[in-house]
Amino acid sequence: MKKLKLISPDDGTTLKKIEGAYVDGSKNLYPIENGVNYLVPKKTIKAQLNLKLINHQYFREFKFKKTLQPLRKDIPQDYDMKSKNILRFIPKLKDKTVAYALDHGCGSGALKNVFISEGYEYIGVDNEIGVSTHVGGGKGFKNGASHICDLHSLPFADNSFKFAVSYSVFEHLQNPLIAAKELYRVMEENGTCFIAIGNLVPFHMDSFFHMTHYGVLNLFKSAGFEIMQIAGANWNGYEAISSMGGLPGPKIFRKSISKSIVKLHESLWRIKRLLNGDINTIDEITRHNMMAGLIKAVIRKQKKL
Repeated sequence: MKKLKLISPDDGTTLKKIEGAYVDGSKNLYPIENGVNYLVPKKTIKAQLNLKLINHQYFREFKFKKTLQPLRKDIPQDYDMKSKNILRFIPKLKDKTVAYALDHGCGSGALKNVFISEGYEYIGVDNEIGVSTHVGGGKGFKNGASHICDLHSLPFADNSFKFAVSYSVFEHLQNPLIAAKELYRVMEENGTCFIAIGNLVPFHMDSFFHMTHYGVLNLFKSAGFEIMQIAGANWNGYEAISSMGGLPGPKIFRKSISKSIVKLHESLWRIKRLLNGDINTIDEITRHNMMAGLIKAVIRKQKKL
């Protein structure tokens, strides 16, 4: 059976299990408590990034979508909408295949049963910072992780995971590119990731980087991934702002106002197109993506030739 190999988040050496802990080549100890592996770095993370800027025309010519096209359609109906969305992109496993799935920023581990039902070995990673934040967070964002770690320094060997999901995580990271390169490192060749990153959402849970569709493309292309699809979520920014605390008041009041604004927004764009005769008018896909609360992507680590 394929076994997940753990490495030190500090010196990269293979971790050895001793009673109640792991130890690395530098004698750093990482505790195991109640079956959870605490693999947070002992030292400050330092990373050097070798970057090459992408020709700007690449972003203008990339074929963004209004919705992601599913990679599979055999989706059970007894799941919530988020789980169904993710299931559409999880590769089917052959019988007796052992493969690991990474829930990147797993929170309470709500997706665990989805992965297990598909035959994957589930690995949920997160830190515990989200339980105490300036805006948002709370106890509902913990107790799902099998490994407590820093997402800028994942404690797994290269080429460990066949599939990964990172849902509303990258906007909370101090340096998304370091984390994206770490995600690339731990994915198997041809391994697929489903990504969602906040765009037009308010500051929440100590968030740092909210990204446009260009930003998401740049992040994962720069990290080395093949970009298969990028599309804005069907969740307009006005709805996102109102539902995530940017608009105070009772929920029914906020929802009514935001939906009215969205309808007005769409009507004004239709009027603009009619008046301009579609000349020099932004296309519908771009309008949708520029106003999306979340930007979603399907990316893959290409097989080396």
